[in-house]
Amino acid sequence: MSIDIDIGLPSGDADLPRFADIAARSLAFPAERAFTWFERAGARNIRIARRGADVIGGHIVIPMGHWVGGRAVPCVGISGVVVSPEHRSRGVCGEMMRVALEEIRREGVPLSSLYPATFPVYRAAGYEAAGTRLLYRVVLASIGPASRELEVREVASSEYAAIRALYDANARTLTGAVARTPYFWTRIHEPFGEDARAFLVEGDGGPEGYAVLSYRPAPSPLAPSEMPVRDVVARTPRAAGRILRLLADHRSVARTAAVPGGPGDALLAHLVEPRLEVAEMQQWMLRVVDVRGALEGRGWPTTVRGELHVDVRDALLRENARRWVIEVAGGRAEVREGGSGAVALDVRGLAALYTGYLSGPGVRVAGLGDGSDEELTKATALFAGPAPWAADFF
Repeated sequence: MSIDIDIGLPSGDADLPRFADIAARSLAFPAERAFTWFERAGARNIRIARRGADVIGGHIVIPMGHWVGGRAVPCVGISGVVVSPEHRSRGVCGEMMRVALEEIRREGVPLSSLYPATFPVYRAAGYEAAGTRLLYRVVLASIGPASRELEVREVASSEYAAIRALYDANARTLTGAVARTPYFWTRIHEPFGEDARAFLVEGDGGPEGYAVLSYRPAPSPLAPSEMPVRDVVARTPRAAGRILRLLADHRSVARTAAVPGGPGDALLAHLVEPRLEVAEMQQWMLRVVDVRGALEGRGWPTTVRGELHVDVRDALLRENARRWVIEVAGGRAEVREGGSGAVALDVRGLAALYTGYLSGPGVRVAGLGDGSDEELTKATALFAGPAPWAADFF
């Protein structure tokens, strides 16, 4: 049920300052940072929630994608969802999500994703946990004698294209990696309040990896410091060893490095003693906005062939709530309406299954779907892939 608020683009001179004030208080950062954020996102991607003439909240929509099965599936990220304190617990956030999803559906984008500050409101909108973001804390003195075989050099913005090509080549092998737009690359190379430097690892046939490191002052001369790794990709074993050596060579100015990665991270497998501390673990949530578009838009294992009949429940986007037949062959899926509905799926269960975050039986245990053991095992095989994760926070 909708409530009496209006949600739309910024329309007056006071809208953004008021939204910035609400965002700064809700997310605990300076208002000047909010304005930088808005500028990078672009006014066309800001949504303001009003009750009458009063700005009471808002959010940001981020055009992006997620790599799944070797294909980048279009997605709208949702970020900065805030409501002023005096208007919370009245359904404002739920209404913002309803309006956002209807807009995303009209634009023909099949997926939406976000990082939740709280789960219930987004689950009510059909989102479910579908991947992770991990930050590993690596003690630099423990890295050991990693390789110096390849050359590494700091590069300027004129050579960022090589970094982006390496990222895309690596991302297509993963599940959940963000298909980055300029918005994401600006966040990596120009982090708020930090000095980021990009280093390219050169091999005989061209670049084999890179790391973007962030330099920031320690709290005090005696306080142990940590170096944030803004982004890192190693495409070869030699590049992985050289990047670790680059990190180790900063041990005079930092005790540890915070390295973004995924479960079973290949870069950190090169550590002599990979006894890693997970400094931070966040779950990101996915929403299937268009069942057919999402399933036909992703890649599938080329070695798998099969047919799955699903009955999707979706209380918010009724176009999804029907029976579908998914035919997978040759790395593609063809989806049509109909079938037996042998596997019943809440749209949240479909999101978790879509990335392989939950198996077919796991969806049943989570209370997000049901079917026979045979059909749920088939679903697991069809949706199988690398463990889903993303390096980017948005």
